[in-house]
Amino acid sequence: MKTIVIGDIHGRDVWKQILKLEQVLENKDTQVIFLGDYFDSFDIDISYQIENFRAISKLKKDYPDKVILLLGNHDVNYLDKSKYPFANCSGWSRDTYEQVHKELTELYESKQVIFSYLDADNKILFTHAGQTKTWLSERLNEDSNIADKYGFTDMGSGDPYGNDPHQSPIWVRPSSLLEDNGFEFTQVVGHTRQSNGIRKVDNVWFCDCLDYVNQYLVIKEGVFRVEEVG
Repeated sequence: MKTIVIGDIHGRDVWKQILKLEQVLENKDTQVIFLGDYFDSFDIDISYQIENFRAISKLKKDYPDKVILLLGNHDVNYLDKSKYPFANCSGWSRDTYEQVHKELTELYESKQVIFSYLDADNKILFTHAGQTKTWLSERLNEDSNIADKYGFTDMGSGDPYGNDPHQSPIWVRPSSLLEDNGFEFTQVVGHTRQSNGIRKVDNVWFCDCLDYVNQYLVIKEGVFRVEEVG
């Protein structure tokens, strides 16, 4: 199985080029994982962002076993705030909320968009920002189904910008993740722009935002490589 990992989109449709290059839809042994943050662009019209997300949603519905959609902090903003409270992130728009909320909530409640994906065979955990040992240990004794109970929408305690190992897998920043990682499995995350593109530190791969560097990650038979689309 070959896995294509696409970082934060923020309204961009470069994912279409990536899927075409990698022949994702034609190859039965290829899957694609979106790391979340489908919305909140400062230079792309709201209507285009919404149409772009609807195309991604259709892709998931047409290829449910081949496409994995993860939620990021910029997506949780558009769920029901009475159930999933979260601070409005930069670029958040009331107009976008009103148009996207219903569609995104339906995907979430039907589990077509999720907070984490574990490739157990290759010991790889995919989340939007990364999972620290501290965050996980604080919740293991409360409920075994962590994602359903917390939705990762709690920002955790400490620094509000994510620079704290108590922060959640949609909010923690690289320095805190690396400080409090220590898992045997590999983590693949997005969330934070990387000035030099996709990079690996220890056992964590940090994927860049696609509005910054047009790179994506390819994983095949345990081998990771970075590709670029023009």
